[in-house]
Amino acid sequence: MQEERIRIISDYLRTRSSATVPELASMLHVSLDTIRRDLRLLERRGIVSKVHGGAVLTSAYERENIYPIRQTSNIKEKDEIALKASALVQDGQFLAINAGTTGTQLAKRLVSTMRLLTVLTNSLSVAQILSENPGFTVLLSGGELNATENALGGRLAEHGCSQYFSDIAFISINAVSVANGLSDFRTQEVGIINTLIPRAKRNIVIAASTKMEKKSHIFVAPLSAVDSIITDSHIASDIAELYRSSNIDLLY
Repeated sequence: MQEERIRIISDYLRTRSSATVPELASMLHVSLDTIRRDLRLLERRGIVSKVHGGAVLTSAYERENIYPIRQTSNIKEKDEIALKASALVQDGQFLAINAGTTGTQLAKRLVSTMRLLTVLTNSLSVAQILSENPGFTVLLSGGELNATENALGGRLAEHGCSQYFSDIAFISINAVSVANGLSDFRTQEVGIINTLIPRAKRNIVIAASTKMEKKSHIFVAPLSAVDSIITDSHIASDIAELYRSSNIDLLY
């Protein structure tokens, strides 16, 4: 229950930047002490700064989490990743693509290069793009709309994803690290990814080089849970060597 509250509080603050303890307690129908504990956890994760009577988003977290800005940043690198990822796809396959701006770029590649695909996604952006190809079957996870991410999440979304097995799951993620595995700031996306991974024959992380050897707020999965990582050609040589020496399949 606490993680569900954390997700709701995070989403609420993303749209308002600040909130008071009584305001959050009233919204979630819990005690003031419960909200204070939740805000302490969010502060430890670097998401909020506590102020008298409430909390505000940290400036770094606020910049990182504005979806339209992320959607247009590193666009060439994301398209490079999408080109490499699409080359691994064959007509007739069942794919899973979770919400993320790199996954959106992959959808743009797939819609123009493939004839027949079935794709499961929790991303409204991905679904809308893929729906332009009449040969594609697009399955939405269902669930609660997170308007700031243009994506579906929560228990219903996770349940929807749990009903399908994919040939390839393309995982958009916020941070990748040899020591710390996959991590992300999007609370609702953690459950989606952990539902998709065990149901895929092959799991491929798609992440820009700016996200390599980084750590975000919430642990998602160890690197042993995925088969390959696709990034762009701007990855630093020492980081690429770290992954090679760790026997991790890195494509760039």
